[in-house]
Amino acid sequence: MSDDNKNGPLAGKVALVTGASSGIGEGAALALAAAGASVAVSARRADRLEGVVRRIEGAGGAAIALPGDVSDEAVAEGVVAQTLERFGRLDILVNSAGVIREGGVEGADTAEWRAVLEINLLACLYSCKAAIGPMRGGGDIINITSLPPRANVSRLRIRPTADTAVHPPGEQRGLYSLAQEPAAAGGALVATEAG
Repeated sequence: MSDDNKNGPLAGKVALVTGASSGIGEGAALALAAAGASVAVSARRADRLEGVVRRIEGAGGAAIALPGDVSDEAVAEGVVAQTLERFGRLDILVNSAGVIREGGVEGADTAEWRAVLEINLLACLYSCKAAIGPMRGGGDIINITSLPPRANVSRLRIRPTADTAVHPPGEQRGLYSLAQEPAAAGGALVATEAG
């Protein structure tokens, strides 16, 4: 590990990032590693995850690729378990797995809606559920949502529906209310909007 990583503000911490094969998830994984955290990265695209791990290790960090679809509860539980097995702890969970699909309600392909809800909402729930226990005593959960729940975007109605369940505008409901569980256990939950 490079001296920068050893002395970083997150040295000794372990992070798990879902949706880490590209975009915000990839950026979060790289930033956490640069700050000194050991990072477990998860997403469906194994080849892209291996590239993220190589970049982290090339910079002197520690990382593991855990390919899989965290919208499957057993996979989400397994990803948390494998992170704990490899690194011995879990301090930070970043839920960045998500997809964007266009479409309204009239003439909707309900299979598309179901897929978006499974990835953008249930994957977040499953990961949080699996991580809260091991993070008891201190840890942070960061749920990434998109801006459209707060904007009038007529063609992008599917993702905002799922994201609003994670982080309702101005409300303490949905998965955002999970903040009470980590806080009671000495941690915190942050729901943040991309865009």
